[in-house]
Amino acid sequence: MRKHEVSYGGMGYFAALAITLFLAAFVLITVINGGVQMVIYFPIYKIIFPEGEQKKN
Repeated sequence: MRKHEVSYGGMGYFAALAITLFLAAFVLITVINGGVQMVIYFPIYKIIFPEGEQKKN
């Protein structure tokens, strides 16, 4: 190993870091997609299934 290289445990550390970052990115993308879908579909569901209209009968 050269002087300026720093070892953090080789491939095991790299694999753990890669898996952790992948899972963090996956969770972040899932949360963002869920929030966007909720914002888009909530008004549409309110139009399709209005709650106040059925109580007239």
